[in-house]
Amino acid sequence: MAAYGRQALALPDELEVHLDDLNKPGQFGAEVITNYALSRPRRRSDEGLQPTFHLLQASPDFSWGLSQNVQFDLQLFSSLNRAGQGTLDGGRVELLAIPIRPDDEDDDGLFAGSLVEAGRLPRTISTNNLDGEVKFLLGYRSGKWTVATNPEIGFKLSGAA
Repeated sequence: MAAYGRQALALPDELEVHLDDLNKPGQFGAEVITNYALSRPRRRSDEGLQPTFHLLQASPDFSWGLSQNVQFDLQLFSSLNRAGQGTLDGGRVELLAIPIRPDDEDDDGLFAGSLVEAGRLPRTISTNNLDGEVKFLLGYRSGKWTVATNPEIGFKLSGAA
C-alpha cells in the first residue's frame, strides 16, 4: 500500500470483491457501493477519461436471486462532483453464478464461480459505448477469516475503434 498509496487515492471505479453470498431464489437485495477520490487525476487522460479529483461516486446495486447458485444484478452509476453537480453515469447488468460453495452460508470451505457483466461504464473508466467483463470468483472461508480473489477480463463491446 505504501508503494501505491497515491494511485489508490484516485481509483476510478468501485473496488469490490465478490464473495459467495447470494440472494435466495426469488429474494430481492439492494446495496450501494461508494468511493471518493482525494487526489489525482485532475485533468482528462490521454484516452479522454474524466478526472476523478474530489468526485463522489455512488453505485446502487439491485439483485434478484434466480436459483440457489445464480443471481441477476442491475448496477447504476452516479456521481457528484466538487461543484455539487450530480450525473447519472451509466449502468450494467450482471449474471453471477457460484456453483461451488459450502452447503450452508455459515459453513467453512471453498467457493468458486463467475460473473458476467455488460453495460455502459462511467466516463472515469471507459469512453466506450458498451463494455463487458468476465470475473472469476475464487475463495475460501475458515471461521471468521475469508480469503478471496476476483481476477477479471474486460473488453469493449461497442465504441470507437
